[in-house]
Amino acid sequence: MYEQNIIESARSLRVKSGLPKDFWAEVVNTSAYLIKRGPSMSLEHKMPEEAWYEKVVKLSHIRVFGCVIYVHISDQGMNNLILSLRSELSSVMARMSLAIASEMMKSKGRSLVE
Repeated sequence: MYEQNIIESARSLRVKSGLPKDFWAEVVNTSAYLIKRGPSMSLEHKMPEEAWYEKVVKLSHIRVFGCVIYVHISDQGMNNLILSLRSELSSVMARMSLAIASEMMKSKGRSLVE
């Protein structure tokens, strides 16, 4: 019965949010997360964590499923990201240049020693 609740909840979350089927795993994980944190009749309408630890559970981190989010990257983090991307780009360009040079050499009947 628990699995059926997760599947039904996941299906409605995905349809309501308009996400493609490619996100099915994330939708199912979110559905299970929400169901586990929901109140239960067998626990007198308390959440499992609330009943176990006898304290109020904070749910302020939960957002609307499928909503747009933004990530803040600090200046130092942005500099590191740019340097990393430049390094990766130059590495990709070097591999592409090597592949192009190799193809040109092959077309002329020569080989390129790496």
